[in-house]
Amino acid sequence: MLLILGVLLWAASHSIRHTMPRFRKALGNRQAKAFVSAASFVSIGLMIIGYRLAPQSEIYDLGPDTIYLNNLLMVIAIALLLTGTLKSRIAKIMRHPMLVGVVLWAIAHLLIAGEFRAIVLFGGLSFWAIATMIIINNKEPKWTPPAGTLKGDLTLAVSTAVLVVVIGALHMALGLTPFGG
Repeated sequence: MLLILGVLLWAASHSIRHTMPRFRKALGNRQAKAFVSAASFVSIGLMIIGYRLAPQSEIYDLGPDTIYLNNLLMVIAIALLLTGTLKSRIAKIMRHPMLVGVVLWAIAHLLIAGEFRAIVLFGGLSFWAIATMIIINNKEPKWTPPAGTLKGDLTLAVSTAVLVVVIGALHMALGLTPFGG
């Protein structure tokens, strides 16, 4: 239940801007950001604790070779997640790089984690990201691509490489083998 609650809290708090604009306006910009930040912190904690406490009931196993596809998708997902905050030119060709990054991150993990708890976590967050893209596109059909720069592209490449190493090290510290072997 904690895992499901965490996913729902994440989805609800990150959807306020598009689903409850009056509530967000009543909170004020600063308070709304503080609310989403606090809810994010709590939801991540709930998801981590809930995932660890949930039973390991395997639904499928796609085999060990999927780790390589997982790693490729993770590099792309990390780059897309960072694209939303860096002034990369990729943001000019893709309307929702961060949300697409979440979907790729979820798919990458679902390739290697065929447990029910993984399906709840990664499937739930993927569903949220896809639903958010649909909501945004329906509410705001016109989109003006942001400007990007070569400096933003270079910053994205370096930041992605650093983050891949950091995330890999964190996974290894938790006893996982993110790079195969």
